[in-house]
Amino acid sequence: MKKEIPSIKKFAEEFFNDQFWKKVLDEDVPVCAMLCQFYKVIKFRCDLNDNETSKIAYESLKKKCLEETDYDDFKKILDKNLNKLGGFKSFFNSEIKTSMNAFHRLYLAWETKMVVEGYIS
Repeated sequence: MKKEIPSIKKFAEEFFNDQFWKKVLDEDVPVCAMLCQFYKVIKFRCDLNDNETSKIAYESLKKKCLEETDYDDFKKILDKNLNKLGGFKSFFNSEIKTSMNAFHRLYLAWETKMVVEGYIS
């Protein structure tokens, strides 16, 4: 499903701003939840393993907001957030759940728009 990757990168370019990673580093919970959900969208849309998914997330965010962060540091922070905010915790913490659901709805709306415009099929 590598065909999905250009749309993921296009979404990242349009959605994330240059302050996104700074907020992740500051442990802003809603923003960290969005990072986790972005990872999950890539994983499920592209049907990839963890390492491939993480690399696509990194490459998608690198130009726009990761500044000097290298892949290894990104992966550590991503994994920390996936462990901290993923799984059952997201079902019991309304702030995390709300952020993840909002991100997912936003992504689905964007994806629908891209299908209508013919960018993805």
